[in-house]
Amino acid sequence: MITTPASAIDLLGGPGVIASATKRKYTTVSSWHARQSIPVDAWPELIALADSKGVEGLTYQTLAEAHAKAKAERGAPQQNEAA
Repeated sequence: MITTPASAIDLLGGPGVIASATKRKYTTVSSWHARQSIPVDAWPELIALADSKGVEGLTYQTLAEAHAKAKAERGAPQQNEAA
């Protein structure tokens, strides 16, 4: 189940698997995991990777929800809240 950005990374096999599949540096993907934030421009690649691995449930919707949850847990204001 995808509840956080880190759980999405773990579900796909971890930073090493994602780095290899997306041609990104391991340290880059590892920092996404640590920060609990995956850049939106990487989402299509992760969704395609999930499809190719037969991993169900990784969608734009679940990634957006996971990011919103992680952001709320950090105490950051939501996008529709006044800054």
